[in-house]
Amino acid sequence: MVNDIDEFLAIQNEWASLLSISSNATPFHSHHWLLAWWEVFGKNCFSLQIVLLRKGGRLVAAIPLYKRKLRFLGISYTEVRFIGTGGGHDDEICTEYMDVLYDPDEEPLVLDALADYLSTNPLGTDIYHFGFLLEKSLVGRLFDSGELSRETRSAKPPKK
Repeated sequence: MVNDIDEFLAIQNEWASLLSISSNATPFHSHHWLLAWWEVFGKNCFSLQIVLLRKGGRLVAAIPLYKRKLRFLGISYTEVRFIGTGGGHDDEICTEYMDVLYDPDEEPLVLDALADYLSTNPLGTDIYHFGFLLEKSLVGRLFDSGELSRETRSAKPPKK
């Protein structure tokens, strides 16, 4: 788990290597994009929660997440989102096509690990807010299959 910006900066080269082989990578998965978004919208408001999966010491998957605390109608709750989405409460910022960045050769391992991780709720969240996912998103597939049920979903982007 990466919880601070220095840790995120330290894995920049590993991130770039994973990005180069990931079949679902977009420019919005790049270390530079996520870091820039975090510096502008997240660093003073939210808690960095980047989940890493390693196999034999090699980075095989990463989920760029953050956690934020909200209050609505007097009820406090926590929400986990992809870095690049959300922003301030009044100015929704939406980077489309977010998902797990992963080595396609390790997809079964990544799917199982992701399902186990999110279902045990180690981030202590009330809501996973994963909207605007890629059509072939691993996260979306887990929710669609019923393996995970803690979700708030925004409108899906149009199919390509």
